[in-house]
Amino acid sequence: MPQEIERKFLVKGEFKHLASKSVRITQGYINSGAEQNVRIRIKGPLKEKPTKPA
Repeated sequence: MPQEIERKFLVKGEFKHLASKSVRITQGYINSGAEQNVRIRIKGPLKEKPTKPA
């Protein structure tokens, strides 16, 4: 399985006025085995509150 590399960058200066829109993203992980994790991203508002299994 390929390894994901996530990069973060520090943005300096006034840039927010250049943004055309914003979108809320909710992120979570599902553990489906010893070496298997799935990342879920939902764009937009949530219609239901996510719940954790007991």
